[in-house]
Amino acid sequence: MKNYQNFDFKLGEILQSLSDLHGEFKDLMQKFSENDKKEYNYAIGNSICALSDMRQKIIWAKYPNLMLDYAKEDKENSRRIQSLDEICKEASDLLKNADYQKVKEKLQELLKKAEYGHYKKVAEIMLYECEHRIKKDLDEMKIKTYQTYEKLDKIYQKGLKFENEKEFTKAIEIYENLLKTSKFSEFENKAMAGLYRCEKALNLY
Repeated sequence: MKNYQNFDFKLGEILQSLSDLHGEFKDLMQKFSENDKKEYNYAIGNSICALSDMRQKIIWAKYPNLMLDYAKEDKENSRRIQSLDEICKEASDLLKNADYQKVKEKLQELLKKAEYGHYKKVAEIMLYECEHRIKKDLDEMKIKTYQTYEKLDKIYQKGLKFENEKEFTKAIEIYENLLKTSKFSEFENKAMAGLYRCEKALNLY
């Protein structure tokens, strides 16, 4: 019984979406030829009729207690779809802004409220995309971090080379530059230690 109920809910959701789509098409009719309008109207209208007929003859005939009042169903489905659409839009906007944590929270909310049907699938797809983007961004961040680390290490090695060659003034210049640009405490400490050694060698204090 529960499976039939879920199926009936999904079918109602599909019928509501088709009905909304049919209504939206009216605003775009100017862009289509008369033949295209007729073909589209027939395809959507025929789909709605066929699915409604199947619902009544197969599902409701077997489980008449699932039969809903059309006006009530239309109102409740419209409200539900509008609510889920809003969550979808919010999640999409957050995804564009790469606010992944909030996207995940919004999609979890969508999964919980959708329970089944089209919006559950949308939530699952977007969650997958979100996780993929997070991984991609983390991988890119790791690469950039490693590249930055390598660059800073080369600067430090250059300063160390001048220091070993007793060209302390040049080494001080490099260490000072490293201290200003480094975002890693390791290189800040190395730069300060190098400055201390060079200044001490030059008897600057």
